[in-house]
Amino acid sequence: LQNRIDSYKELIKNETEFAGRIGEETYKKEMSSLRVADLKSNLSFGRYRSIILILEEKANESNYPSFVNYYLGEAYRRRGKKGDSDKSYIAYLKTIIGAPKFAPVYRAIGIHYMKNKRYTEAKESFKKFLNLAPKHADVAYVRQYLDNIKNK
Repeated sequence: LQNRIDSYKELIKNETEFAGRIGEETYKKEMSSLRVADLKSNLSFGRYRSIILILEEKANESNYPSFVNYYLGEAYRRRGKKGDSDKSYIAYLKTIIGAPKFAPVYRAIGIHYMKNKRYTEAKESFKKFLNLAPKHADVAYVRQYLDNIKNK
């Protein structure tokens, strides 16, 4: 270990500028995007328990952006255990409060409303999704949902 320390000191003794970035805010921003990417990966691999454990821990809240509860809602919805539907709904509502322009949450909560035969709320949510993300990959699905419930 001492050889490494000495070697590093020798390497940097003539350096006046160091590459890279320094700062807590920069670090938090970079790590936040990596953490969200990890949540997406866990979701795609069906690791719902991991997402729930991470995001239910209050100490982690400051490490994630305001829309993170969407992923918690998706983990609960996809896990599908007793009581998870209510937990996903609460997570979606928290997302809407914290990040009202985060389009995917409106599609998700619209589906929740549609499954629970709350068609008026479903229509409103789907329309909000379409307004916020007119070029999203799920637009065709959302339009189909709206067509399916238009007379209900």
